[in-house]
Amino acid sequence: MKSLARVLPAQFNRIYLASFIFTVHYGFLVYIISSYLETFTDQSGVNFIFGAGAVGAIFALLFISQVLKKEGELKVTRVAIVLTILSAFGLAFARSQYEVALAGVIYFICEMIVWVMLDIYLENITVAKEAGNIRGHFLLAVNIAIALSPFIVGQLVGSVGYAPVFLISGLIMIPLLFIIRSDMQTIPRNKLQAYTPLTGFRKIWKKPDVMRIMSTYFLLEFFYSWMVIYSPIYLHNTIGLKWEQIGVVFTIMLIPFVLFELPLGRIADKRLGEKEILITGLVIMSVATISVSYITSASVIVWGIVLFITRTGASFIEIMNETYFFKKIRSTDRDIISLLRVGRPASYLLAPIAGGIALYFVPMQYIFLILGLIVLLGIIPATTMRDTK
Repeated sequence: MKSLARVLPAQFNRIYLASFIFTVHYGFLVYIISSYLETFTDQSGVNFIFGAGAVGAIFALLFISQVLKKEGELKVTRVAIVLTILSAFGLAFARSQYEVALAGVIYFICEMIVWVMLDIYLENITVAKEAGNIRGHFLLAVNIAIALSPFIVGQLVGSVGYAPVFLISGLIMIPLLFIIRSDMQTIPRNKLQAYTPLTGFRKIWKKPDVMRIMSTYFLLEFFYSWMVIYSPIYLHNTIGLKWEQIGVVFTIMLIPFVLFELPLGRIADKRLGEKEILITGLVIMSVATISVSYITSASVIVWGIVLFITRTGASFIEIMNETYFFKKIRSTDRDIISLLRVGRPASYLLAPIAGGIALYFVPMQYIFLILGLIVLLGIIPATTMRDTK
């Protein structure tokens, strides 16, 4: 069989380019948004905005099939892109906590819809045999973009402040409106199925391995959301790093996603099973995250190394989650894919709640110890999975 990437090179390249551009936009905001929101409100207010956006995104993703069947993939994608751009501008020009809260909630909902739609476009032209290779290339494009962003953002925030960064991030997204076109590979509306969340849950219940990989997917998203909300605040307010330094640290931190995911995807396709790599990643990420609680140094090198190791484990988990999941389902299983992607907003709902409870009992320094122990729980579903090889 010919490689699918050779059969539909333009389709893949366009999706990879769109994903790269969107991730540059996302990378500009993801590690500064919690600190920016804190300039308008306190930590509980930040948690509320993240939580409200997450609830909205969960409902949007659970019922997105009905909207796709009525409006089509292209229209939904473009509307979500436009609203993401406008809400980024709204965050840039917000002057009160109410304005920033409204723009923030709309932003969280719409950017998660864009992520899901890009994923759907890719799944339309993916075959299970090459899932690891295809997903590896997709994640490579995404991770190159997100690895480049923190250094640039750190310099910008340090010199011009937060608001211009939100304005720039919105402008970066405008080319997506021209890249996502009507000739993209889509499923016609009359062939799309509208489904309810219950349909997806019933399918998953009959596929225990899919349920297990979805649990490790959620655990990874929970880790990301916890770190996105609390690590910039901790490094800036507690450790005392400047934003220029934090930008360098986060750039170093994200390098493992560029280095490891593509080769690991190929290895999972041709040599090892996903299970061993997944368990290794969980152990690495857990131990490294726990160590964060015991580091008091303000050295950029020390923090770069420690967070590099946390994301080394995360990169192992991320590519195995993607590879295993998309080998186990079909492109027509939109209900299952939608439920998987609900894991991200669900994590942004639960992480601030869990973090807020943790902060009630322990100083911020030790919430990373708690996170590391939570991550370790992922070994339970990982060890009971059946490899695809």
